[in-house]
Amino acid sequence: MAAASFPNPGEPAKQIGIVAGEASGDLHGSLLVEALQNSGRPLQFFGLGGARLKQRGVEMVYPPPLNVVGFTEVFLRIGQIFRAYQRMKRALVDRRTDLLILIDYPDFNLRLARFARAQRIPVLFYISPQVWAWRTGRVQTIRRSVDRLAVILPFEEEFFKARGLAVEFVGHPLQDLRSRGGAVPEPRAGGPAPGGPRRVGLLPGSRPAEMQRILPVLLETARRLQEEFPGQLEFLLPLAPTLDADAVRALTEPFRQKGVPIRLLAG
Repeated sequence: MAAASFPNPGEPAKQIGIVAGEASGDLHGSLLVEALQNSGRPLQFFGLGGARLKQRGVEMVYPPPLNVVGFTEVFLRIGQIFRAYQRMKRALVDRRTDLLILIDYPDFNLRLARFARAQRIPVLFYISPQVWAWRTGRVQTIRRSVDRLAVILPFEEEFFKARGLAVEFVGHPLQDLRSRGGAVPEPRAGGPAPGGPRRVGLLPGSRPAEMQRILPVLLETARRLQEEFPGQLEFLLPLAPTLDADAVRALTEPFRQKGVPIRLLAG
């Protein structure tokens, strides 16, 4: 990547906070940071996220990851989450933040948005909470705490505009990945061969506790499908970077031994 040329060499870098609590947010946030870094403005990023954001030069104010799901897991890690929240609040104030970018992760991020608004820090929420599907009462919280929404599904723009929010549809980031030419891995170039097995994706999520609960159900479903359609299916299991590959292999191995064709995909 060519180095950005800044129009005003003496211009101080804008301080941009960014928070992504899950693997998907870390991926999409890293692409957003890359685009902003290529904009020709002096920008300095800090916040909370994963390996991809860190690789893009985002200074982590607390060690990743924060990806948790469900009451039990949140309860067990409440101290870690609280410390990360306090560190981020302090960083927002100490760095005189010019903009806070929040990516999904609503329970944490909407609380942080309220704090930022009280400090008069502009807040951009990128990849909105799915309030159109559940917990619609959060729309009021978003209206009070967020300056602008950038949404990735076309109908979301109309949904939020009808409720008085400043919102813009910016397209789905996975389309950007495909347009970059191969950033989304293809297991077999050109798709399945004529007459070959059909591919079935097994997608248990990116959080370890989520995977432990969901993957066994998906694997049993794969086994039943394999019995019903022998030799006609191939099961692909992509590994999110937040998952322990050995733990995933341990869950899949008994099904492989029963003849279920499961292929793990990294990257």
